[in-house]
Amino acid sequence: MDFTSDALIDGRTFRILNVMDDYNRECLLSQGSISFPAKRVINYLEQLKEEVGLPNYIRTDNGPEFTSNDYKDWCKINNVTCLC
Repeated sequence: MDFTSDALIDGRTFRILNVMDDYNRECLLSQGSISFPAKRVINYLEQLKEEVGLPNYIRTDNGPEFTSNDYKDWCKINNVTCLC
């Protein structure tokens, strides 16, 4: 799970959250927004939980969305190990 980004013509950064299944290289989610607080990331993970279930591990970088207490708590509650 990671972000890609680009700049809009007005200078704002546009980010895309990409969630990939590393085993079969399937893109499970690709959502764009100007901002991605941890709660929004968690909402997308909840949607994926309903659609395809949850993995045992999620690999991320150390971005603020993935190091927040909200995200860490969500991982604990859902028995997901975060590989940050």
